[in-house]
Amino acid sequence: MKWLFGFAVFFWTSCGLLGAWWLDDHRFKTIAKGPISLAKAYNENPPNYPGPS
Repeated sequence: MKWLFGFAVFFWTSCGLLGAWWLDDHRFKTIAKGPISLAKAYNENPPNYPGPS
């Protein structure tokens, strides 16, 4: 059970850090939102892949 909790905390924090980096908003509030901030970052700045549309 401890490893599951540890994994959940790691996943949540990783998503928050990635979202904060993508949004260029490195505040604790953004990092604490975790996957919510990552989804917001993805919606605001979708990746561009070269090639046919």
